[in-house]
Amino acid sequence: MEMDEVYYTGSSTVTFNGSVETPNIRGPRAEPLKIEAPTTSIHMHAEEEIRIYAPAGDMTISTLKEIQLRSKDSIILDSSKLYIKNLKVSTVSGKQSRPGYQLCMCSTGLLFIADADKECQGTREICS
Repeated sequence: MEMDEVYYTGSSTVTFNGSVETPNIRGPRAEPLKIEAPTTSIHMHAEEEIRIYAPAGDMTISTLKEIQLRSKDSIILDSSKLYIKNLKVSTVSGKQSRPGYQLCMCSTGLLFIADADKECQGTREICS
């Protein structure tokens, strides 16, 4: 079955069994678009690129486990501010002479923070 456009104006959700192929998914005006798979996963594939655009608001991705970003070339985060919350803190004895922290990385790739004037020492507890 081939159609140019499908409109749904009901108040309940629409469920598709199998895959959906479309060039655009758009939410209603002044309401959020919600795409979810409560018991499985969502896969998006494209030959060239996938664009997610929110010109008038935020975008939230939440998951029970992990979010994976993979690229054969680059992953670029372009923002005037970047926040990484709830990182583990390495505490090395001694008084902190400079305020602030430095961003450190374990050999496993796990990030943590340490005092700005101390060495980045990732303990087994921090890096596991």
